Amino acid sequence: MRLPWEPAPVSYVTAKKHIEANGLESICHLQQAAVGELDGTSISFSLVSDESTDPTNRIGSTVGQVIQVPSVSLDGELERKIRKPDFVKIDIEGAEILALRGAKNLMSQVGLRPVILLAVHPMFLHEFASSTGDLMHIINDRAYAAMTVDGSVANELSYAEYLLVPNEAVSATKHRVGWS
Repeated sequence: MRLPWEPAPVSYVTAKKHIEANGLESICHLQQAAVGELDGTSISFSLVSDESTDPTNRIGSTVGQVIQVPSVSLDGELERKIRKPDFVKIDIEGAEILALRGAKNLMSQVGLRPVILLAVHPMFLHEFASSTGDLMHIINDRAYAAMTVDGSVANELSYAEYLLVPNEAVSATKHRVGWS
């Protein structure tokens, strides 16, 4: 089962139409919510631009129209679901720190820990009183490695996407992806 979240109204409707057009309703349950640190709260979400031409909308910004959306944490979702995810994608325009803080149990669970595709947006991190160093601290503290697109382990983060891999799975992941 896939549990995507999309807080922006127009993007939510578009994603829902794609799910329905492809007959994926039984395995893909879209929720109109933002992923954050706390579960069950309301969070301010800015519609920075016209979603029809630019889907770059963000939590916390005060630019554009501000709406309130429900917030879910990845740990809260873990508690509500029977099956643990093996892969998580996070691309939330600077609020990465909130999603990672809200995924402590998910990333620290015993047994299979998920691989996480994390898009890092350093230019927006200050809006959440965080930095790439704060993200790296969480990644290291939870015994994950941040891997670049070429398979090397990153010691610092910049504007890019990283594959966060549990330390115990780095070698197997490199082999499976063809990085070794």
